[in-house]
Amino acid sequence: MKQTAPFTLHIPKPCSENWNQMTPDEKGRFCKHCQKVVIDFSAMSDQQLVEYMSNVSGKTCGRFLPEQLNRVTVAPAGNRKPFISIAAMLSALYLFLPEAKAGHPPLTEQGIKPSADTSHKKEKPVKLISEINGTIIDDDNTAVAGATVMIKGTRTGTIADNDGHFHLRLPEPGAASVTLIITYVGFETKEVQVKRPHKNLRIRLETRGMIFGEYAILQKKSIWQRLSDKIKMMLN
Repeated sequence: MKQTAPFTLHIPKPCSENWNQMTPDEKGRFCKHCQKVVIDFSAMSDQQLVEYMSNVSGKTCGRFLPEQLNRVTVAPAGNRKPFISIAAMLSALYLFLPEAKAGHPPLTEQGIKPSADTSHKKEKPVKLISEINGTIIDDDNTAVAGATVMIKGTRTGTIADNDGHFHLRLPEPGAASVTLIITYVGFETKEVQVKRPHKNLRIRLETRGMIFGEYAILQKKSIWQRLSDKIKMMLN
């Protein structure tokens, strides 16, 4: 059974070796100095940390974000059961009630009732001609797959593919330039102002300050354990 008790991760002696000079490995990187694989925990969630720590034994070196250390880590509560939204229930009700269908005339694809006086009018199509594309890379010129690219001040964005490529299409007319916000776990958030259209951008993300080395797990004691320790101290 997997252990899910709260714990705190601590690195007594942080490693001073250069992460970028280590040999890439499936789980992280291989350190030639200590002849160990340094596990990359920086992109793991608390749930993944708990699952990993509950199945590992012995001494292990890891690479962590500063905020992953020296705090209580606990597995989040289980996922809630999926629920049916009100809109979904109303849609289902509409499908199974013929009288509901009969009471409303059919709608067009745009949701507009057809009428004789507008049948000959055509809406002007919105032109999507502004394109911004490029590649997200890291300090080693390696593609950052899964990086999020957003247009600042909007909800328009995309996700970089496995090769770090991203592609955005923006409606015209619009501002002559836009600001891209690029984020990814383990890297500093970056803002880049670009003119549109713009192709073949090459955006480099800087790695956040990481801490790596041989870690220790400090198990959080329960109330009864702490009470027991106090009693023992009083008796000694």
